[in-house]
Amino acid sequence: MRIAQVISDYFPNIGGAQVCIHHVATRLSERGHKVFVITPSSVSSLKFRYFIIQMSPIFLKVMYKNVRLGSLLLKQYASALQKKYKFDMWQINIGYPLGIGLIEFLLKNKIPCVLRCSGEDIQMFDGEIRYGYRLDPRVDKLIREKYPLFDVLVAISKTVKNEYLKLGIPLEKIVEIPNGVDIERFTERKKYPREVILNYFRLPQNVKILLTVGRNHPKKGYTLIPNIAESLFKECKNFVWIVVGKGVSKVNYQNLSSYIKNRLIFLDTAPKIFNNNRNSFSEFPDENLIAFYLNADVFVFTSFIETFGIVLIEAMAAGLPIVAFDVEGVRDVVKDRENGFLIPRGDIDIYASKIKELLCNSNLYATIKKRNVLKARQLSWDRITSKYVEVYENLIDRQRLHRREGTVNEN
Repeated sequence: MRIAQVISDYFPNIGGAQVCIHHVATRLSERGHKVFVITPSSVSSLKFRYFIIQMSPIFLKVMYKNVRLGSLLLKQYASALQKKYKFDMWQINIGYPLGIGLIEFLLKNKIPCVLRCSGEDIQMFDGEIRYGYRLDPRVDKLIREKYPLFDVLVAISKTVKNEYLKLGIPLEKIVEIPNGVDIERFTERKKYPREVILNYFRLPQNVKILLTVGRNHPKKGYTLIPNIAESLFKECKNFVWIVVGKGVSKVNYQNLSSYIKNRLIFLDTAPKIFNNNRNSFSEFPDENLIAFYLNADVFVFTSFIETFGIVLIEAMAAGLPIVAFDVEGVRDVVKDRENGFLIPRGDIDIYASKIKELLCNSNLYATIKKRNVLKARQLSWDRITSKYVEVYENLIDRQRLHRREGTVNEN
């Protein structure tokens, strides 16, 4: 198969959508398929097993300002690409605005097409923060008109499936395929000795490490971290909380006490402590982030809303119990007392008490650790890729059948 994967924001920016497309494209390429990731992002410094086609950023800029004009430009661009590469199918990742702009071209040319939404292109949240393109009534109208036109819509979680259904998308068009995890890389614990990380940060040997991973975004709830840390400190003083993600060092924390400030470490990227990667191709997550996962004690997730939260299954792959708020997307992945604890949104004291419970209850910790590793193994990228292959092959076979029937009818 020759597959076009379109995404509006790719590496070096790292999120669940980027990681998913990378791993699926890599495994499709290893199976002999030709995969072309089409993106306005510049990835010239990275090396992949699949092909990159860099589109001009002007398409996105125009789409945001003038959908009709942007769609016209996108159709012309996509037509040229289709003529040159002869793709068997297209997958659009992040539906707004590129999915909106491309769907008419794909339908007109009878090209099988898949839409995979993951974030503000499908969700809305109007509470502690305002989140989602659909809060704009004009965008919401476009999404309701255009999304149902795709042949298949991939739901990465029950939350996304429910949002599709609310848009009036027929159930038979929705296929549930969750995110995955590169499980083998989370078994290489011996490569990343804990004492190396402790020495790097000058931490005591018996310290408990709390880990949070994710970019700085209002939906991540990072402003709650100092308050949770303050509450936890009342009962448990032997901890450090490491937060890794783009822009987290810019989060504004005012009036922090020195004893809390000394227990919080904010890193825009995982420092290059280890250099074991001998693979010439780019890998995500980076091995130094995996080292953090493998040497943490509890994974803490303060997000207000998610479509899935790929870092949750990465944490599970490392055997980490999870403490998170009981919110959309998160509850699809984490089950209370099975994979960790789900806390009522914004309840700081209960949140802190559950972190302490995991740190102090060794039997509970061991049980959840084992359960999480087993769950992560069920979500290997090989398994997830096979699900996409099944969708692609079914669509292509269906399209070929329609063409043959059309030829017979003409004769």
